[in-house]
Amino acid sequence: DGVWRNTRYNTSYAANFLIGKEFRIGKPENGNKLSVNTKFFVNGGNRYLPVDLEKSRIKRSTVYNTSEAFSNSMVKVYQMNLTISYSVNRPKVRHEIYLDVYNVFNNQAPVEQYYDKYKDEIGTYTQLKMIPNIMYKIHF
Repeated sequence: DGVWRNTRYNTSYAANFLIGKEFRIGKPENGNKLSVNTKFFVNGGNRYLPVDLEKSRIKRSTVYNTSEAFSNSMVKVYQMNLTISYSVNRPKVRHEIYLDVYNVFNNQAPVEQYYDKYKDEIGTYTQLKMIPNIMYKIHF
C-alpha cells in the first residue's frame, strides 16, 4: 500500500548490562570456583498490531487493524537474569552445578494483544514469568 511503517521489533532503544564475578574456593591449584553472573536488559517495548474489537466480536476470533500496524508500542520491558554456579575440579573429572533464574523480578510487561472471546474484550500476553532452573554438568 506504499505506507512506511515501523516493524514489530522497533523498540526505539535497547540496553544490556552484564556483570559477573568468580571466586576461587579452596586451594588455588584445585581450580574450584563459585561464580555469580547477572544480566539486566531494558527496551522500549515491542510494537503491536492493534485488535479491531468490533470485527473480532463479529468473527469471534482476533481480527487485527492492519491499517494501524505497529504504530503504537507496549510499555517498556525490563528483565534481570541471575546465574550462580559452583565448579569442583578433580584430576579426571569436573562437576558443575548451576542455579539460573530467568526474570528475577517477575516483571509481567505486556507484549501483544489478542481478542478474548470468553470475556469479550481485548486481552494481553505478557513476557515470561520468573523461571528458576537447576542444572548439573559433569565433564570427563
